[in-house]
Amino acid sequence: SGNNAMQISTKIFNEQAVSRFQELTGEIQKNQAKIATGKKVMTASDDPTAATNISVAKDQKLILERYDRNIDHALNRLALGESIVADSTQALTRIYELSIQASNGVYNSQDMYAIGAEVAQLKQVLVGFANTKDQAVARVNVSSLVSSLNSTVLPLGSIGVATAFMFVW
Repeated sequence: SGNNAMQISTKIFNEQAVSRFQELTGEIQKNQAKIATGKKVMTASDDPTAATNISVAKDQKLILERYDRNIDHALNRLALGESIVADSTQALTRIYELSIQASNGVYNSQDMYAIGAEVAQLKQVLVGFANTKDQAVARVNVSSLVSSLNSTVLPLGSIGVATAFMFVW
C-alpha cells in the first residue's frame, strides 16, 4: 500500500509538472508574439487597463483624422469661395462700368446692343459662379458651394438670371 501511495504522488507530481510546462510554453509563445509584433498588450486579458487605454487612443486617433479631413475640406471650400468672390467682383465691376457707359447717352443702338450682349454674358458667368460645385473632395453628392452642404440643387437656374441680377438695371 506504501507503493501505491508513492505511485499516486509521483503521478500527481508528473501531471502537475506537465501542466506547469504547458503553462510556461504558453507564456513563452505569448512573449515571442509580443516581441515579434512589438506590442506589449496582445489581448485585453494581458492588461485590461492598457487595453482600454489603447482602445480609447485608437478612437481618439480616428476622431482626429476625421477632424483633419474636415479642416482640409473647409479650407478647400474657403479657397474656392474666395476665388469665386474675387472673380465675381471683377464681373460685377465690369457690369457696373458698362451700365455707366450705357447711361451716358453717347452710344448708338449697335453699341448699346454690344453692351447688352456683354452684360448678358457676364450675368451667365455670375450664374456659373453661383452654381459652382465643390469637387475638391471625392464623394457621391458633390454640393453647390453657395447652397447647403448636402444640397444637389443649383442655387440659380435659368430663371435665377433675371431675378438675381435685377439690381443691375
